[in-house]
Amino acid sequence: MAFNQYTHNLLSSKKMDLEGAIANESIHLQWTEEEDVRLVKGCFHSLQRLVSIIVLNYCSMSNMQIFACLNNSIQAIYENLEDLWNQITDDFNENSLHERRRQTIQCKRHRYKLNHRIVLFHSMWRRVRDVYINGRSSDELVSRALDLYKSETNKSFKDLNSWNVLRNEPHWNWINFPVIRQRCTI
Repeated sequence: MAFNQYTHNLLSSKKMDLEGAIANESIHLQWTEEEDVRLVKGCFHSLQRLVSIIVLNYCSMSNMQIFACLNNSIQAIYENLEDLWNQITDDFNENSLHERRRQTIQCKRHRYKLNHRIVLFHSMWRRVRDVYINGRSSDELVSRALDLYKSETNKSFKDLNSWNVLRNEPHWNWINFPVIRQRCTI
């Protein structure tokens, strides 16, 4: 009798936990490949808009105005980034099924993890591209970069579609792989 009462209590508490988790939307949903691509595109285009607004604002200012603006705007930048992430999340959820909607913190965390993997793969692809300058097709370079990624991380790279969205974007390349200029000696 005690065993049955114990199992009944255990099962009913698990059921309540599951119902509470559903009510709080705290069940972990795996990100699909299509969702990854939508998040990457949304983040990239939103950041492009933000950078163009900042550049347009600063182009019309003098150096002194820029210095004063930068000194006084740390909080404003933080708030703008929060607004930006809220907008990215709203755009993402607008095209999602109700049960696949995400919170802002989920989009932020996943984007950072996703970007880390994409940047790592892109750096390996660039290494392969630099070694095999001529005579290799694009597909062969990607295949070799995938092999290199797997050998160095012990994981296969599953974000190829997201990487294809970003790899030819000059702004994304500029942010993640800045050109290091060396001094020329004459």
